[in-house]
Amino acid sequence: MSGRLDPIDLKPAGENWASRAAELVFEPLVVLGNAGELIPVLAARAELLPSRAVRVWLRTDATFSDNSQVTFEDVARSLAGHHLRATKEDSSILIEPDDAATPIELQLPPVYIHRAELGTGGFMLAEQDQSHIVLRRRVPSPGRIASVSFIAYKSPQEAFAHTLKGDADLLPDVDPRWLEFIEGVARLRVMRTPSPYANVVAFNVSRLSREERIWLVELFRSDEMRKLAFGDDCAPPEQGPERKTDGAGGMTRLDVLAVPIFERFALAIRRTLGERGGAVRIQPQREFFNAIKAREFDLVAARPRIWPPIMAVQSSRTGAPTNVLGYSNPLVDAALDAQNWAAAQRALDDDPPAAVICKPEAIIVMDSRIKNVPNLRFWASVAQWEVRQ
Repeated sequence: MSGRLDPIDLKPAGENWASRAAELVFEPLVVLGNAGELIPVLAARAELLPSRAVRVWLRTDATFSDNSQVTFEDVARSLAGHHLRATKEDSSILIEPDDAATPIELQLPPVYIHRAELGTGGFMLAEQDQSHIVLRRRVPSPGRIASVSFIAYKSPQEAFAHTLKGDADLLPDVDPRWLEFIEGVARLRVMRTPSPYANVVAFNVSRLSREERIWLVELFRSDEMRKLAFGDDCAPPEQGPERKTDGAGGMTRLDVLAVPIFERFALAIRRTLGERGGAVRIQPQREFFNAIKAREFDLVAARPRIWPPIMAVQSSRTGAPTNVLGYSNPLVDAALDAQNWAAAQRALDDDPPAAVICKPEAIIVMDSRIKNVPNLRFWASVAQWEVRQ
């Protein structure tokens, strides 16, 4: 990886590579499938009820890393910290949200079931600091991966160089321009997977008016901008309705905030802005997210989740935990309350918090010996990977 590793914790994934390690130590009851369906993980079965509640049945083999059984009390306590109520009903558990406006199929999947720092995943924490995290398999399994080490380097370039050198067996989030260096290296292979994310330019809605944001969306529509940032390795999105505005009239020079892997993206944004382009600020992940939360930015080069569409639209609800931009639009909120996703998207198009540039594939460089790697739930599947001897 590149950048500092935070300690493994129970926060939802997304702000640090340590969240990927957390996926191997902790498990949720369910995850959200590509069609918006609930897929059981720690649960043996899950049913979405007409009342917008969920009924689950725990797996009978569900245990923590100390081999103690997962109980209803563990589930209730874990959910309570996320405003979800659990009620025991015979062999099942009824789960209801405190916030009925947000669909429970969005609230439940991010919640890890835990007992103190114990998780139910295939690995448990052995070592951690800002430079590395080591996980050990709970139960030895011949032919499967026994340990996973997350190693942090200062930059994406340094992480790539060490992977190419043989110091690492897997490198996620690889710049497509670097793949030519992998050609002919028998030890490594390239894996491309569908990505639920999109490359976007997010706006500081407290600094930029609606007219200015519409103007920026139209400016960033160009193929030139997309290819400058990502070449031909990122598919353009379906374009919304074109909206013309002279919102650039009073616009000052705009700074661009990005993490190191998006340096090229940030420079493409500044170049596209022309005389309105300001400074480019490249910051590590923690400082990057802190700047966003403090609203200390004009534009952000980012890669948020946009699939399933319900998740992307819900991230724009006023006060939603995933609404890191602080966006608020009563028309969007009303449409979400009515579960009218099309109306919510139209309201977002008319008052945009961001401009979608393109939809990338996830490119991963990994050791050729690793097999049984699925495209979906890539990180959570590590415990099932086999290694050719």
